[in-house]
Amino acid sequence: MLLATSLFLTGCNSSALSSNEDSDGTSDERTSYSRLYGYLYWEYGLPISDGGRRPDSWITDEMVDNPDLIIQTGYYNLRFAADELALTGFDASEGSDYLSALHEDVSEFTAADLHIEIDANGVTYTAQYAEVEDSDSGDFQMGLIEQGQYVQRFDHTGLVFEDADGNELDLSADDHYFEITAWPDQVVFTLDLTNFEDVSRSQITITSPDGVIHEAEADTNKVNLAIAPASDETLPELDPELYVTEAYNVSDDSDFDDVSFDADQHAFFFDLPAWTVSYGSGVDNTYKELQFELTNPTDEEMNIPVVFNLNKFSNITGTVMTLVEEDGRPSGYAVQVSKNWHGTSGTRNHVGSWHTGSAMIPVEANSSRTLKLRVIYGYWDSVGTASHSHLSLIGYSDKAWQWDESAIGSWGESMTFSPVSCIGSAFMDDIRPSFTTPKNGTSTDHGWTENVGGGEYMVYFDENGDFRWPKKLKTAYQWIGPNMTQIYYSGYSDDDAIRFTYGSHLVRSNDYHRRFQQYNYEVLENIEPTRFVYYQMAADYYMSAVFDDYYRGDANGVMESHIGEEQGGNEYLASYAFNDSWLAIADLSGTSDTARSYRGLIWRNSQVNGEDAELYMHNYGRTWGSDTILFGFGSDSTTPTLTAGTEISGVIEYVMPAQSASEYWGSDTAFSERLATYTTPWNAVHDEYAYNDMTVTATNATVENSYPIIVEPLTEPVDVQLTIPASKGIGHIPIVLSSATAGQALYAQIYNDGEWISAVENDDVFESHAYYQGYFNADGTMDYVFNIIRPANMAFDELMLVRIYSQ
Repeated sequence: MLLATSLFLTGCNSSALSSNEDSDGTSDERTSYSRLYGYLYWEYGLPISDGGRRPDSWITDEMVDNPDLIIQTGYYNLRFAADELALTGFDASEGSDYLSALHEDVSEFTAADLHIEIDANGVTYTAQYAEVEDSDSGDFQMGLIEQGQYVQRFDHTGLVFEDADGNELDLSADDHYFEITAWPDQVVFTLDLTNFEDVSRSQITITSPDGVIHEAEADTNKVNLAIAPASDETLPELDPELYVTEAYNVSDDSDFDDVSFDADQHAFFFDLPAWTVSYGSGVDNTYKELQFELTNPTDEEMNIPVVFNLNKFSNITGTVMTLVEEDGRPSGYAVQVSKNWHGTSGTRNHVGSWHTGSAMIPVEANSSRTLKLRVIYGYWDSVGTASHSHLSLIGYSDKAWQWDESAIGSWGESMTFSPVSCIGSAFMDDIRPSFTTPKNGTSTDHGWTENVGGGEYMVYFDENGDFRWPKKLKTAYQWIGPNMTQIYYSGYSDDDAIRFTYGSHLVRSNDYHRRFQQYNYEVLENIEPTRFVYYQMAADYYMSAVFDDYYRGDANGVMESHIGEEQGGNEYLASYAFNDSWLAIADLSGTSDTARSYRGLIWRNSQVNGEDAELYMHNYGRTWGSDTILFGFGSDSTTPTLTAGTEISGVIEYVMPAQSASEYWGSDTAFSERLATYTTPWNAVHDEYAYNDMTVTATNATVENSYPIIVEPLTEPVDVQLTIPASKGIGHIPIVLSSATAGQALYAQIYNDGEWISAVENDDVFESHAYYQGYFNADGTMDYVFNIIRPANMAFDELMLVRIYSQ
């Protein structure tokens, strides 16, 4: 795969962790941490017979007839046959690491026996099978509750119970839930019939491939069975007083004791205070902190699962959680954010508003580990945070599965993703600007904006004209923020002809929605598609933006103005070479709301078989819904002949600058001043391309990429100096220190007016490290991300020197 040469996939070449001791003696923790990951994916694609906006005839029998759901972790692999209600795979696994496993397929499974039994009205019933789609309504009877690095959690409401004579129990979907919660080294099976009062006994029994019987029975209508598949052990409930030995609310200087053991998740549950923040002028850091100590009282190393429950939902769209050391340095451990805001609580399990952060922390035998949880509500050192996490659709739709939501700040969405195309019939769905006037008309800032979605990565129709669906689609939530996100989606076309990997990288900023979209394709078979592009904006069945005009240009300015051209027709209308180019779209409205931003697409990289290659823009006139133009990007032909072994990769930058100074409320003064001088819809897109197309040099580091800036330090401790050329670098420039020694206290400075000054908005965050992020790689190093903006008193035509060092 092209991941080894990817511009952004840092940490991808790391092998399994070695046992080398590092400066603070925590190498064993990192060795354990490399296996703390999980994936959840449908082996043959989403098994829904309703094509949504796409024709139902496009759905394949293989998808619907094989509803096999795979859980792949660093310790075990499971396969759940959702129609047979069977564990057709239950195997221990020596997993590699989170990113390596993204491209490691699970192909061998050993079945276990799953037996579910209840007593209702004095009669014993056994769950014989399940309906994935309701035979009457057609509703999809499986709900995705949580998905991320640590926790894969879903439920099934289509179980069919029969007594010994074959009589079926009258049980509705709202009466019962069979739930599976999979952590990296443990899995919980839950049978919940609390809405069905006539149950007096419930039981789950699993017999492993080695004949070990795991059983849980309760004289109630709910039962949990927790298992460690790798060791084939049934897990007991744990006493929180033995494992959570200290907790302290740093934000209000008070003790914290609201910790319990949650049997449904087999984790320690921190019920956090109802923290609130407000936005206005002079916003600084909007984060809260909880310090806690985890203790392992056993004689063996233990991965301790924790869940942090937020009790205030007003900032739910983009809240980021991180784990840091006591002095504020990044710990390297990620926190998985999960949330929902759909439906009315109480109508179904997991419906309504809830918001959690989950983590699994390795702790040595008979020792303790102290960390701080930081909950960041929209601003991080006065700059809008970047976030990306799973959003549950339970309560929104009965024909839904995975939906991811990414945001700048915490006051609305920026982009949503439906990887299996279940709701929006597009990979990228709702797309919204940031720092522009909200659409509701009742406020001037910090609100939801118009939707100009959707979009696609690969668009692939085979030689017979058949649409090819994704299958075996995994998601790696490597960085979820707050400085930069790094999320990867990987899978296969359902004809096994192409393996794809998509990346989405949103960066922290105060000027506009800015992200880098990455695609990688490995052609596995010789194919002759009737339609094939690498990336497309918008989507065939999701295009909410209305526009008449668009512009194409390069570093020198506009090359072509397309004013009021023909749209529609369901055919390709024109093609243009796109290397070293940009596209600006002058949107008029989005989902009937006035458009207050423009869309920009910028070429950043295009390769075939590791060599630079020309990228072309192909305009497709689409008639579905209304006449419009979809902008596809691919080779010189939309019907190419692709040969097995071909590797294709590229990066497109996506931006959404405000249309005018009156519509912009952000605090980037330099952008506001430029905006006031713009006279055409393409000026801001051109400036983003021209001014951030730069060659960066470094001292004591190797430059791997110049925008975003990615450097690998060459010294320890880190002391990197970067030179950003004169008249280059607008917005908060993302700087990644890749594969740096873990555990460092880092500091960023800018040389300005004859002296080195801190590269922060607020001086008080400099020593507390509350302005950058850091996440572990599999080899025990860390990737750190900063966002640096040119000081207001520094002339744009000056060189900008940036220093990042540790002490």
